[in-house]
Amino acid sequence: MKLIIHHHALVYKDEFGYWFPSFIGSWLDEISNQFDKVAFVGEFSQVHLENQDYLINKKNFEIFSIGIRGKNTSKWKRKKIYEIGLDQSSNFDHLLIRGITPRQYQVFKAFKRIKSSFILVGSLVESKPGFAFKKENIILLILYYLRKLQVKLISHKSHMYANSPQIVEEFRIDMGIKANFIPTNTIRLSYFEKFKFRGFRKEPILLFCGRVVKEKGIEELILSVEQLKKEGRFIYLKIVGSVKESYKKYLNCLILQLGIENQVSFEGFIKFGNELLSLYRSSDIYILPSYHEGFPHSIWEASLTCTPIIVTKVGGIPGLVNDEMVYFIESKSVSSIVGAINHLLSDEIYSESLAQNIYRQCQKYTIEKCIEKLKQTITENE
Repeated sequence: MKLIIHHHALVYKDEFGYWFPSFIGSWLDEISNQFDKVAFVGEFSQVHLENQDYLINKKNFEIFSIGIRGKNTSKWKRKKIYEIGLDQSSNFDHLLIRGITPRQYQVFKAFKRIKSSFILVGSLVESKPGFAFKKENIILLILYYLRKLQVKLISHKSHMYANSPQIVEEFRIDMGIKANFIPTNTIRLSYFEKFKFRGFRKEPILLFCGRVVKEKGIEELILSVEQLKKEGRFIYLKIVGSVKESYKKYLNCLILQLGIENQVSFEGFIKFGNELLSLYRSSDIYILPSYHEGFPHSIWEASLTCTPIIVTKVGGIPGLVNDEMVYFIESKSVSSIVGAINHLLSDEIYSESLAQNIYRQCQKYTIEKCIEKLKQTITENE
């Protein structure tokens, strides 16, 4: 089967091949292992970006460019999408859109002559912006309802999927759309080592990995380190991920004000691989106190490395893991974070049980198994 895919992830091309962010690059790479021919419709970046850390250079994989971010106009890109759809529809059997993505409806219409599928990898409900009498907020609300309408229109002539049972339910309840569960993952079966719980250090290391933005609960996390210090528990926090300089400056000021500058470090972006997995393995607890999520790949990364996990019960997370696998906390709550850390550190048997249960869960959702299910479902719907 020949599959053509669209998403808004930026691509960079050099003499070695195509570079993607690992969350989608590994997914596309495994799809190209299991399908006869795979193409990607997307935008290029002018320079090699920090997060474009996954290389694809297979013979059965190609890119159809809809322009260069920051160089080509939106009007030019729309025209290019329809040209690609007109030229390439006869060369592929199926279109797969990974959304929500800004040009989803344009691509869907351009490839209307072939069968299509849409996979949602984040919560639409939780991504709804709050209302405020500001131009920026009004624009975000308009875009939110526009994307939602587009998904509804796409669903009339496409097979619909979501990467968490929780999001499948959201489709049904919020939009009246029937969808099936198709997991996504970046973890290969070969990455697994024998389960081994490490226990906890006297001065534990707490790890955060993700985009360093307010919506990830990063400020509550920093405040929690200070609160734990007041209670007599000394913890190191390692923050992994890209961060804007202006926000990093703000966070550093907060850290200095709280007097915990010796307990918090910014590790920057670390590409997926041995270095990142080693950082998980050298940590005591992984924590992700996000306000909203799809299903973050960092949960599977922590699972793979036998690291106990603290996470908010948001988006697609509770659809794939339960409180026998992770420690759920309330969003935007310093006291909930502090309570969770204290609970895990005071009960190693319980913490080991959580780590072992989610390790087993992760083995059920390797990237090979995820793409096998995707292929089987798409083939059955042809």
